Amino acid sequence: MIIKSIIIPVLLLFLLLSMSSYSEDYDKGLTSDQIAENYTKKIFDTGVIAAQNGDFATAAKEWGFLAERGFGFAQFNLGLLYLDGKGVLQDYKEAVRLFRLAAEQGDADAQYNLGFMYS
Repeated sequence: MIIKSIIIPVLLLFLLLSMSSYSEDYDKGLTSDQIAENYTKKIFDTGVIAAQNGDFATAAKEWGFLAERGFGFAQFNLGLLYLDGKGVLQDYKEAVRLFRLAAEQGDADAQYNLGFMYS
């Protein structure tokens, strides 16, 4: 019950904050695809900044959100975290799975890492 009482207000706050930002982007004349691309970049950049500051758990959360939605660059970076056990439990199988997903989208670094892990 406590979880519901915390999650619902947090989701409502997030919704309100994102709506005002969406409205600002929309007012700038951006298409919904451009707005979605901006949000994707913001989420990815949040993960990069977190990783640069040593907060790999936050990086994993941010990149995980994008990786679940099929973004190869996030799948590759999240794969690196699983490979090294940074911010997540080290899991070579998950690293291989993520590298494979990114490699299938043409990510050369993911292809290299996948080949290296199979050698």
